Amino acid sequence: MNMEIYDYIVKDLLSSSAFYWVNGTPEKRLMRIKEYAWHKYHNMDDADFERLYKKIEINKKKDNYK
Repeated sequence: MNMEIYDYIVKDLLSSSAFYWVNGTPEKRLMRIKEYAWHKYHNMDDADFERLYKKIEINKKKDNYK
């Protein structure tokens, strides 16, 4: 389950404009996003962990109904 939460954070950041710099490259942006997601995952409290876990479970259920 841990990697699912990490992957969710990365995917969420990739869909936003976070860590976008004009002179940056897509590879650097991906590296920074992964670095930030790893830091966020390891420093999140239990409430954030549960909130993300519930979001992932809801998304899984939606995908199963399609």
